[in-house]
Order: sequence, then structure tokens, then C-alpha cells
Amino acid sequence: MTATSRSPLTQASVRDDVIELAIGQPEPSLLPTLDLAAASASALQKYGTDALGYGAEYGPWPLLEWLSAHLGAIDTRAPATGELLITAGISTALDLIATTVTRHGDVVLVEVPTYHLALGILRDHGGSIEAESTPGRGSTFRIRLPLTRIPV
Repeated sequence: MTATSRSPLTQASVRDDVIELAIGQPEPSLLPTLDLAAASASALQKYGTDALGYGAEYGPWPLLEWLSAHLGAIDTRAPATGELLITAGISTALDLIATTVTRHGDVVLVEVPTYHLALGILRDHGGSIEAESTPGRGSTFRIRLPLTRIPV
């Protein structure tokens, strides 16, 4: 099969006979484009130009409040809005975690398959990655990060 681009607006190139898990994007037909358009229109009508700005440090308060309430409804407790952080995406979140939470000698576990940029982000922080694979028993990855904790 040949690789085809999903659209000229995306960076993904997929084969028709493969369910691609490495690109970090959902199947386009699963995206609720009409719901997102309605939500965007509603947010622009309600918040005006504030909806287009960089926003608050931890994320937009209405979203943080909704997310806290939603998590409280589906989980054992609702996190405080100060315990939540909205990022620009998984790469930003991983970099923040690697920078602020880990320290020299920490081991980070990842799933297989994993986010296709995760290992590179961890390497960028000076980490080393070891992998073992045993047929019928699975794979083990050891990722060591020589980081220091940054006071928050």
C-alpha cells in the first residue's frame, strides 16, 4: 500500500492498511468538528477577544472549573483548579514534567507503543534509554534522566 496524507493541512502520512498509533492524532472521522465549531462560536460570543489571547498561567478558568467538576463526577474526587494545568499539548506537558518533577537518577517508565516524540524529549533532557524485549514476555524500557529539581 502507498502512504497518503490525511490532508494538506496535517503532518500525518498514513497507509490505508495500517491503524497508525504513532502519529498522536485521532482518526479524522472521529473528531466532532460541528461541536467544536459551535463551542468556538459560543466562546467567542461570550468572551470576545479574551478567547483568542494567551490566557491565564494554568489555563482558562472556565475550562479549569469545568474540568474539575467533570473529574469529580467521574473519579473519586474533584481536583482543585490549582491542581490542574492546561498545556499546549503532550510535548509541552512532557517537557514540563521532565524539567520540574524528575531529578538525577530517576527512572521513567513508558508504555509500548508510546507517544512518538516522548523518547526524544526525554533524551533532550540528557536521559539514557535502555530496552529489552523477550518474545512472549514483552518489552522493558529503562529511561534514566540526569536532571535536578527546580524549585517551583
